[in-house]
Amino acid sequence: MQNLTIEFQRSYRKAGKTPGAPSRLIFVYRVTGTALQLTQFRDIQSANLREDDKGNPIFFTSRYAGETAMLTLNHTGDDYYVDNTAMDKQASLVAQYGGNLGQAIAMQIASQATGIVQQPLPAASNVDKTQGLGIV
Repeated sequence: MQNLTIEFQRSYRKAGKTPGAPSRLIFVYRVTGTALQLTQFRDIQSANLREDDKGNPIFFTSRYAGETAMLTLNHTGDDYYVDNTAMDKQASLVAQYGGNLGQAIAMQIASQATGIVQQPLPAASNVDKTQGLGIV
């Protein structure tokens, strides 16, 4: 069966399990898929199933999975997990190359994931070389 798609909806802080325990950040995703996939998701979630005010099933996780991600059925067929294959491949590249190249790869991946475009540094030829430090 194909993967379900999840789309980020909101996040909230959940109180710690015991008094004084730190709160946990929880991310809430709307689950989408075919009618058959959603029926299977609802059946598997059963007592743990939660839906939004429009009747869409929702998925909770303590880890941010991006604005959209895929949910995959585990090998025993009794639960779903966020498919992190793409991120795992990227992390492997960073570890594989390490050093400055690994750091550059990590920065590029992070900028793509967050949508933040890094501005290139000005070329050395564009810098005014006649400007000194002035009086120190």
